[in-house]
Amino acid sequence: MTNEKFWVVWQPDSGNPTHRHASREDALKEAERLAECAWPRTFYVLEAISSSRKVTVQTTTLVEFDHDELPF
Repeated sequence: MTNEKFWVVWQPDSGNPTHRHASREDALKEAERLAECAWPRTFYVLEAISSSRKVTVQTTTLVEFDHDELPF
């Protein structure tokens, strides 16, 4: 995943957006194009304003061992 800003076009009755637009202008053009083809549906341009994800991993050592004794 990238941390760069993006926009999507969403229509409530058509499922989740699948394409990320790199600029607001591209998303607006796509929303207008879709609206021309799908009257009377409304298309929304949504801007990603943040992202969240868990990035920590916890490791618990169960048994201490000597690396020199590994068979591989």
